[in-house]
Amino acid sequence: MSELPLLGRLALREGLISEAQLEAAVRAQGRSFGQRRLGDILVARGDLDEAGLARLLKIQRESTSDPDALVRRTHAPSVPATLLSDAISVQQMLDTCASRPINDLLLAGGEPVRVRAVGLAGSRRPPALEPKTIRTLLGELLTKPHRDQLDQTGCVRFMGTTSAPGRFRAMIYRCEAGLAATFRLLPAGPPTLSALQLPTALARLATFERGLVLVAGGVAAGKTSTAAALVDLVNEDRSELIMTAEQLVEHVHPSKRSVVQQRLRDPSEPLARVFQPAQHRPSVLLIDPLHGGADLQAALRLADMGHLVFAVTRSVDVESTLRWAIRRVDPRARARLRHELGRTLRAVVCQRLLPRVGGGLVPAVEQMIVGDYLADIIRSGRFDEIHSVIQAGESKGMLDLERSLHRLRAQGLVA
Repeated sequence: MSELPLLGRLALREGLISEAQLEAAVRAQGRSFGQRRLGDILVARGDLDEAGLARLLKIQRESTSDPDALVRRTHAPSVPATLLSDAISVQQMLDTCASRPINDLLLAGGEPVRVRAVGLAGSRRPPALEPKTIRTLLGELLTKPHRDQLDQTGCVRFMGTTSAPGRFRAMIYRCEAGLAATFRLLPAGPPTLSALQLPTALARLATFERGLVLVAGGVAAGKTSTAAALVDLVNEDRSELIMTAEQLVEHVHPSKRSVVQQRLRDPSEPLARVFQPAQHRPSVLLIDPLHGGADLQAALRLADMGHLVFAVTRSVDVESTLRWAIRRVDPRARARLRHELGRTLRAVVCQRLLPRVGGGLVPAVEQMIVGDYLADIIRSGRFDEIHSVIQAGESKGMLDLERSLHRLRAQGLVA
């Protein structure tokens, strides 16, 4: 969450509201561009009474004055060393991890089984796994196409399911010791903004009718999860056709108010072909990730046709995202691309995941909402002015990365 990230989590922990009530309040705050306080919205909706709000504010004040107390209350303990001692297959290991607050399972020849739970590392006690044991364990998960790809490229990525229920993203690759693998555990359904601890101001992005929204971040910055949370907001609040083109379908979206159609996409497949069924009516589209200049220009064309397009790309902040976009095309075409971006781009959101005090990760976020002035800056290529506009535009839904970091430190969430 944004200015008061504790209030919603505390309300859930104290049993005063449900996750659904919190999500509805978060969306309402996003539509107000962050001008209404989350607690006031919960009271106005009848989800929380004045006494409950006063109680939460008191706990919040105590947590702010004693950050260690918040850590003691909200973070899970480290992983038991014997967690996976009885598992005889990778699938059993993953099922065990999915039943606990564990994010990652790491396997490598010559190393013990390692896990990460809410940012805290743990491992089985020796002996370490032999390379041939790793080959046997991982071989049980690999289909013939997976094996062929591993032989050809040295790396294969795929999705799987656990019995929790839940899903996992796997990457199996060759290394000096033989085979190694990383598994990221994912929830069965799409994440929410509040579960990801994202600012409520991001909810505004799901209210746009058309245009391009870029969701950016570095490696393992959570940008795919953020895009999934935005799609889920559209799915809950609007009657749309939602189509996705994803390299890996990490988050499955059941149709709610909208009809959702998710599709795996090879990077060589043109986006126009993937989204051909959407040409007959304005739709909401997700591209994850955006590959190069051809994808960017296709996304701009789709947005210009009347679709709302969420596109995931790799970058560290808003300015570098725009510079990345411009560098995707030939220098002679850059002026035209800037004009198209100025006309079509609605927003850029960038995030970083930072180590949280006591364990876990917390996002720092930068958000640019494109109005007339910023559109003119983009068309003219004056990207060095963007940061100052974002800093001055908080009342218009902007989020400044430096201010986000300052707030996280002031709340005692990051060092």
